[in-house]
Amino acid sequence: MEAIILLGAPGCGKGTVAEGLAKQGDYRHVSTGAAFRQSLEEGSPEGEAIRSCIESGCLVPDELVLNVVEAVVRRHPGDRILWDGFPRTLCQAKAFEVMLKKYGYSITHVVCFEISMECIVARLADRMICTQCETVYSRCLRPPRREGVCDRCGSRVGKRRDDDADIVRRRMAVYEEQTEPLVTYFETVNLLCRLDASQPPDRVLSDMEGILSLPVS
Repeated sequence: MEAIILLGAPGCGKGTVAEGLAKQGDYRHVSTGAAFRQSLEEGSPEGEAIRSCIESGCLVPDELVLNVVEAVVRRHPGDRILWDGFPRTLCQAKAFEVMLKKYGYSITHVVCFEISMECIVARLADRMICTQCETVYSRCLRPPRREGVCDRCGSRVGKRRDDDADIVRRRMAVYEEQTEPLVTYFETVNLLCRLDASQPPDRVLSDMEGILSLPVS
């Protein structure tokens, strides 16, 4: 069974592409943020541990992240999954590969969304996100039908504080530091594909379909 990893800096568009593929029914889109929220809502032991990390300002440890990820795999056996922004480090990646094999999965593609800092800063300045379901909107290109209200779930849509330009640049620096070894590793094992994420969303989705050998929409 297929596991597809999407690598890319915040705002590169990997979530939008994953949603597009999920709507076609080809893949399930999973982000660790959404998986964390589900654990919190369920009140699971993992969720309570994540709550403790968040409240204390600590990073969620790799072991706990992997436990949450494994719960997703158990919950959706047999689904072809697009892993949006996970793994983030080489240590997580190697543990993830071992865990996937236990459930009959293998990583078939690692797609690296490549985009310049300037383009990301411009995109995030225009971006709005639903506070509940995380549907992404654009003030100029894709606003919600009702201002400030999510089309999908009716929750509030607004700006994220960490989309400010200075914070974006710091997040990019952290991302590059963490992810460069990951990119090198997957390139070495011949799983890495590079995707020009600076293109319009429909073109990026089309290129992604080509990488995965899906019929072009």
